Amino acid sequence: ARTGTGSLFYRILSGAAQALLRRHGAAETELADLCFGPRVLKIIPSVPALDGADPSAPDVRYVGSLIGAIGAAGADAFPLEPGRRYVFAYTGAGSISLNELERELPKVFPEGGGPVCLVGAQTVKAERRLGNVRFLPYVPAGRVLPQCDWSILHAGQNSIVESVLHAVPVLAFPGPIFER
Repeated sequence: ARTGTGSLFYRILSGAAQALLRRHGAAETELADLCFGPRVLKIIPSVPALDGADPSAPDVRYVGSLIGAIGAAGADAFPLEPGRRYVFAYTGAGSISLNELERELPKVFPEGGGPVCLVGAQTVKAERRLGNVRFLPYVPAGRVLPQCDWSILHAGQNSIVESVLHAVPVLAFPGPIFER
């Protein structure tokens, strides 16, 4: 189905918006101007490098990746071994359960093998290790990604942005959430 200005959906939505404006004594306004015009503040949950809006425009505010605000206390003290390579895993609301990760990742990252896989999951109460996999309640993505060879993600915007910013390849297992 088309979603451009000539589509049925656009015409219905535009008609409803114009009726609402008339009911409140406001001038008719193009639907695009109501949603994206210069008087509408655009809060963009991304970074300028991945988006086309002008970051210096008065109606644009980039909020970046929000992942740094979650569990950020003590992120600078997160222990990383110098020279060690890692894989960052965060599946959040993805299609892989923590039980599946606990069963499968130690097969891919056995004890004494190459990179250490750091799995961040809010359901993990205390750090534990299975093979070369560390399961933690929180992994500060921005701090560990510069030492990562790749990421295993649920395809959420924050995780993808963090990985792209650090040029880390992504293996994504999206879940049922709309952004994926």
